[in-house]
Amino acid sequence: MAERNHLQQAVYVGDTQGDYLSATEAGINFIHARTGYGVVEEEVKFITKLQELPGMLKTFFADGFGQIAPKGEMKGE
Repeated sequence: MAERNHLQQAVYVGDTQGDYLSATEAGINFIHARTGYGVVEEEVKFITKLQELPGMLKTFFADGFGQIAPKGEMKGE
């Protein structure tokens, strides 16, 4: 999708393991929306409410385009 739409940066915000797998299969970065609907088994960046998304996107792309933060530096730890 990112390639087809000529996007230089993309992120998939989802709430299930299936969303995570779809994003990784497509080569798109992922943020888990921990809203109580689903779980993601892998350690990924996450938000717990929609209002956190703008700030997360700023840090997400500033951290090296979606790299996982070192343990203890992720939101919620």
